[in-house]
Amino acid sequence: MSIEDPRGTGFTLSCDIAARAAERAAGFVARSPRASGETRRSELARDAAAAGFLAAVADGVLRPESTTAAAATLHRLAGEIPASLPWLVRGALQIGGAVAPVLPAPAVPLVRRALRDVLGGLVLDARPDRLGAALSALAAQGAPADVRLLGPAVLGEAAARRRLDGIRTLVARDDITRVSLPVGDVVAGPSPWAFDADVERAAERLLPLFVDALAHDTHVTLVAQGRDDLDPTVAVLTRVLEEPRLRGLSAGISVPVAVVESLDAVRELAAWGRQRVSDGGGRLTVRLDDAPPCTADAVTAARHGWSVPALTGRDDIDALTVRIVREASGARARDGLAVEFATADPERAALVLALADDAGSDVTLTLPTAAAWSPDAPHLVVAAVAHPDDLDVIAARLASAYADLVASAPPLPVMAPDTAGLDGTPGPQPDASPSAQAAGAQGDGLDADADTIAAEPAPAAEADTAPLDEGTRPIAPENAAVAARAQRALVAAEAPAPAGRTPQRDVAADRAILRERADDDAVEPGLTQAVLGIAREAAASGDTSALGSDVQQMLFGGQAFVDTAVFSVRESAELSGGAPGFRNVADTDPTVPDDRAWALAVLARVAESTAGDATAAAGRVDDEAGLDAVVARVRAAAEPWGALAAADRAAVLQSAARALADRRGELIEVLASEGGALVAEADVEVSQAVDAAAYYAATAKELDRVPGAVFVPDRVTVVAPRWNAPVGLCAAEVLAALGAGSGVVLTPSPRARRAGAVVAEALWAAGVPRDLLAYVDLNEEASGRALVVHPGVDRVLLAGARTTAERFAAWRPALPLQAFTAGRNAVIVAPSADLDEAVADIVAGAFARAGQAATAASLVILVGAVARSARFTDQLKDAVSSLRVGPADDPLSDVGPLVEEPRRRGAACAHRARRRRAVAGAAARAGSRA
Repeated sequence: MSIEDPRGTGFTLSCDIAARAAERAAGFVARSPRASGETRRSELARDAAAAGFLAAVADGVLRPESTTAAAATLHRLAGEIPASLPWLVRGALQIGGAVAPVLPAPAVPLVRRALRDVLGGLVLDARPDRLGAALSALAAQGAPADVRLLGPAVLGEAAARRRLDGIRTLVARDDITRVSLPVGDVVAGPSPWAFDADVERAAERLLPLFVDALAHDTHVTLVAQGRDDLDPTVAVLTRVLEEPRLRGLSAGISVPVAVVESLDAVRELAAWGRQRVSDGGGRLTVRLDDAPPCTADAVTAARHGWSVPALTGRDDIDALTVRIVREASGARARDGLAVEFATADPERAALVLALADDAGSDVTLTLPTAAAWSPDAPHLVVAAVAHPDDLDVIAARLASAYADLVASAPPLPVMAPDTAGLDGTPGPQPDASPSAQAAGAQGDGLDADADTIAAEPAPAAEADTAPLDEGTRPIAPENAAVAARAQRALVAAEAPAPAGRTPQRDVAADRAILRERADDDAVEPGLTQAVLGIAREAAASGDTSALGSDVQQMLFGGQAFVDTAVFSVRESAELSGGAPGFRNVADTDPTVPDDRAWALAVLARVAESTAGDATAAAGRVDDEAGLDAVVARVRAAAEPWGALAAADRAAVLQSAARALADRRGELIEVLASEGGALVAEADVEVSQAVDAAAYYAATAKELDRVPGAVFVPDRVTVVAPRWNAPVGLCAAEVLAALGAGSGVVLTPSPRARRAGAVVAEALWAAGVPRDLLAYVDLNEEASGRALVVHPGVDRVLLAGARTTAERFAAWRPALPLQAFTAGRNAVIVAPSADLDEAVADIVAGAFARAGQAATAASLVILVGAVARSARFTDQLKDAVSSLRVGPADDPLSDVGPLVEEPRRRGAACAHRARRRRAVAGAAARAGSRA
């Protein structure tokens, strides 16, 4: 019965598939580490502790170029050597760890050689003569190899072209029939905002490789490594295969099963594959890879407030696997797709095969070379290939992936030798338990002549051994865990699939920036009052402080909510983001098509932008009389504002957060037009402004909650933000002063007049009175000093150069001045650092806002061996020379324009000297008056 038969759905069918999965798992065979015939394979650790230790040693001893750093790590880890490692490796680690602090020169090379021998079982030697022998050994096992060339990170065009040349060399070999590669290995520096242009560039780069593959009858698989490169990889593959001359090429794509969006990608690929077949081409191969994505997607998503890019729970991935396999093996999909499933998990592999059998489809398993088991059906083996010179660089990556494989892959079910079948009646038990057999197989090594080893069963949870309902085919006891896991996955797959990426822009605004609305969470009428009651009753327990009489149900964005978080005097287990209930607003997500389209529409307005011009012109003040009028107006408006309850001021700041979020497009437009900020840089700065409003709205209320004290605000605060953060820092300083009950005179830098004007417009629209927040465009030379020394000004918030702060202090020594000044930002690269990551971080930090950002890295300090590293220097040179410099409204630009033409070095020195003399003179005059 097929899953597409409407009668063939429900619990009975899923139980039958689970039973079939158990049967398939029972047919898998555990492999000996020496089954491949490689002399060093027996040295690969098969237990999680040893594999994890090897990953740590590879990262700390093999990867660093510094012998001293490697010796320090070796000495630290020497006391943690697992007993299950081969004696030769254990001995090298013990001796090396003991003498490394005093004799690092002989100790470290000795240990590195032993580690290379161990990790050599995870990668094939790319040298032509060695590679041929390794491929022959794999072919002798009857499993075709799909090879993937590894090497240092590709950070620039030179490295990308070298990697492409190496892959083309592999494609041209007669003994290689399948090659895999990520698009990022051959195309450096993609721009997530210029999706179409990047796809065309990648397709142009890959086309010669695909032509070579056609000539040599080699199957090419493009690998999507995570969520962020899933859509680009799909688009590049389909774009290349649209070439008429490639109609007969066998090609495919690998998609990560843990990424929710892979389900939609498979649907899209199935439709495209059917069209290709109807046009006379071959079916498209889709490889479903259940390995966790080894990318920075999760970190990137957390930094920008996006949804989690991939599932991490085993049961969640199992359920998504069921959904995707059913989609890929359906009748319509089979017309255009050939399906492969890459895994090291035998239980998940058995479930996939059972699903394919039920659908009448074929699925080819793909295993890593280090897998500890073999299936009972034809399969592929994915083999990493690397040049020996690159082994130390990639060793940590290989060892970490292997440690994850060992830790996550469950053991095979252990069959009793005389079990007659699946009738549920076990046969005679073996003389030794599987645990004892596995333990005996460890120690100094395994028998070289043994082709299979006993797998030690992991302790099964109660849920994994729960019996299936009566009426289903009987399950042998040793297979119960497999069947129970499969059953859970099948049942969970019937529920709606997890939500994938959602657009952040042009969607209904979430008014609950600080908290969820009360009526969203209410499951019955009166929940709000119930929460209030709980808070009041808990005051007596000491867990909470008493609920003040002024704390009532409040309106937030027109919706009622209760500010329950402020009552607790202890931190909750949930992260609050620095303020009770605060959460960061999400940035625009370039991996979502709707968000990309929104951003491109904003960039299209940049060239003709006039945002903020009218407000900047209206705020022009050229004389002291006009300045006196502005200060007097703000001072008068500040008195009733400061007398408001802090909660009332916070409500206005909450409205300001929404107003800034609503004007995100206009703020990005003016940042690009006036300041040369790229769309990604401008978008993050707008988020900082929105976050500042929401944060100060959450914290401003605390000003009225200090027992026995009354907060007295300043009447007038001058805010002078720096030109290279004219929205984020400008809004933060203005909102901080407003939240504290002060009036504000905003005087932006002459190089950021329009950006400051748009911020002011947003705050006025949010309900901040115009008399309370005055936008002033000053002639700095004529009126700047007059504003600072004005007797009506109580405080100055300055973000700018240190010399400016010194000048302000010299003009009015008694003035409360809070200055946020910039300095030299140094990056220190330690000898133990990952050089690839260091180069990427340096380039990203040094060229932020074309190097003009206050936080941009301006000094790199190389410690020890890093200073002598040719690889580090070459990587840095390649990455920097590959950056694309262009206008801010070009989504392909990596570096935008400078705000002004840089001064010559001599002119800059003369300018600083004049500034120092002016500051010294002002200080002397102030001292003489005192």
